[in-house]
Amino acid sequence: MSTTHSTGDESPPRRRRWLIVGTAGIALIMIAAAGLVWWNIDRPDHVTTAPLDEHPLARTATETAWEWNPPEGSEVSMAHPIPSGVAVRLDDGVIALDGVTGEPTWHYQREETALTAAYTTLDTERIALTFDKEQAEDHRTIDPRMEDLLVLDTATGEIIAEQEIEEVGRRRGTNNPTRGPNGAIQDLPASGIYQLTNDTRIENAGGKFIAHSLTDGTALWQNETTSTYVREDDSISDVYSGQATVSGNTIVSGRSTVNTDNRHDWTYEIVALDADTGELSWEDSWPIGDGGDYPDPTFTLGPNTLALRLYPEEQGRILDLESGEEITTDPWPEEGGLLALTDDGYVTIDQSLDDDRGVHYYDHQGEHRHHLEPDGVNLQLTQTLALPTDESLITLGPDPDAPDGSDRGLLSVDHWESSTPQTTVPVDWAPPEKTRLVTDIEWSAETTPYLRQVPGAIVALDPTTGRITAFAP
Repeated sequence: MSTTHSTGDESPPRRRRWLIVGTAGIALIMIAAAGLVWWNIDRPDHVTTAPLDEHPLARTATETAWEWNPPEGSEVSMAHPIPSGVAVRLDDGVIALDGVTGEPTWHYQREETALTAAYTTLDTERIALTFDKEQAEDHRTIDPRMEDLLVLDTATGEIIAEQEIEEVGRRRGTNNPTRGPNGAIQDLPASGIYQLTNDTRIENAGGKFIAHSLTDGTALWQNETTSTYVREDDSISDVYSGQATVSGNTIVSGRSTVNTDNRHDWTYEIVALDADTGELSWEDSWPIGDGGDYPDPTFTLGPNTLALRLYPEEQGRILDLESGEEITTDPWPEEGGLLALTDDGYVTIDQSLDDDRGVHYYDHQGEHRHHLEPDGVNLQLTQTLALPTDESLITLGPDPDAPDGSDRGLLSVDHWESSTPQTTVPVDWAPPEKTRLVTDIEWSAETTPYLRQVPGAIVALDPTTGRITAFAP
């Protein structure tokens, strides 16, 4: 594998031509050297590579394949799947690792500038980075901050596009009942680079959705929404925006409305837009009574479905993402929660004490397919990471046989086909106790960002140290 480093020095022959005899020449050399040092510090550390091989997405785990530790002093916040493996987000940039070997392949880092966000496009062939930058002298605290946006090719690390953008959004939090771990999709605003298609970034600002080209920033389309609207009975309703998330070719936005004539009359609405055109794909609404009694509902997007639970007294529904049609009713168990949405169904955790206790796999029509009672797995998900795939249930938690005070962990793999025995792999760390690792499964089905399928391996990210342990499929 060949790599190219963008901060290399001049060749020896050229450096020799700089040598000048005499005091004046030495002074010039010192000045030039000082300028060269400044120039190298100011430049980003950017290493590219020849196009990398793509690996198949890992569906299970059998043994430890490799481990990676971040550079000294660096903080790791996320590991993003890319076709060749994983792109690790640091506080100053991104490092790509091969999914099979763990070897670094390309990286982009700015030593003196903070990385504010990093997200891949839906096809993972590009990764967008935003960096903080010095603001203009007349910048006010109420003004949006300007950021540098770079788009990199994930196969080579090469820069595809550079822009300057406004970061105008905030993380979703108000009236949100579902707490999520750092980087949870459900908490991200529709602004900056948080919501990407394959070639655009989606913003929701000033009452409208706008799609900007990732290449040159051009506004490709916009869809107007308003802060108030007139209902069929001619009453006026206030609108409160909730989530906005992209999956596949669909942008889904949630909002709560309240009748201004009756502040106890609330409705929760979902609007789906075509990500290519901005045109309305479908919309639906549900009365939720007095919005002051219930927090803003949280939906979860899967590969082709949407899960939504409005309030505790009901067990939710699953909608087809393309049409909005309700295809499953009551997916949430009475005790437990919804763990994940998959390509062909959904996975639940039943925390009751009867025969249904365990992990269940259902198809999209709600037909029961598999039931696991994983040995040694904490079904409350306390200090436990859980990742269901179409082949197996993978969990990482403390090793129950480890001595007191030990940080030793254990990866457990239970195959949906019960004829296959449980596989366990020792790990030299366990998920921390005081860090939120998963969303509240009573409301959301978003899987943890700390245990992920990537091409070539299943990777576990220690949120405390930033180290990554990868498991071969």
